[in-house]
Amino acid sequence: GIFTYTNCLFHELPRLEGLDREFAQATVEESAALLEESWISREDYETSGMVALFEEGSKSFSRLVALFEMNNIDVEVTNPWDEFAKQRVPVATGDEAEGLAAVIREKEIVMQCVVKEEITGVFDDESSEE
Repeated sequence: GIFTYTNCLFHELPRLEGLDREFAQATVEESAALLEESWISREDYETSGMVALFEEGSKSFSRLVALFEMNNIDVEVTNPWDEFAKQRVPVATGDEAEGLAAVIREKEIVMQCVVKEEITGVFDDESSEE
């Protein structure tokens, strides 16, 4: 059950088989460092409760991310790229059009490499309405 993994670090989760665990650990550590850096500058950092999240370095943050993964809870954030692309792609010409096309190609390659069914837990649903 879920309680088996409440103390599990993200990169140790069994369900992430095939994932580069060193990369996962480094990503969580970097994310925790960036989050902590953004909170430290706040006047209310010491009284906010966020201090506890970083007392063990990235371990508490890693456990929190692992719980989200084990519950398969998606944290969805609006991507500013989408709005930019909707505005610029239809009207882009010349170098801008070529640059946007290159960025879109690279983004697609990265998405195909990173966002796989095994990692996201999002599988094609044959019963879904079309």
